[in-house]
Amino acid sequence: MPTYEYRCLTPSKRGCRKQFELVRKVGERDEPALCPKCGSLSERQLSTPALAFRGNGFYVTDSRDSSTKSKNSGDTPQKPHHTED
Repeated sequence: MPTYEYRCLTPSKRGCRKQFELVRKVGERDEPALCPKCGSLSERQLSTPALAFRGNGFYVTDSRDSSTKSKNSGDTPQKPHHTED
């Protein structure tokens, strides 16, 4: 289940305006949540997703085009392995 950010709707003059995160089902994301500090309603905030790209293939220089093929991609037949009986 994804994590969503919420902000308390209590006006700043009276209280908390606390920002917090909740793990919820996708279908429940837009429903108001209760603030953990003051118990009033809160609304979902739009935020950037937390993504981490690791490994090869995420840069232009790491991607393969159709003209570049691996040696073991099946283009050349493999030599059979001989075992002695």
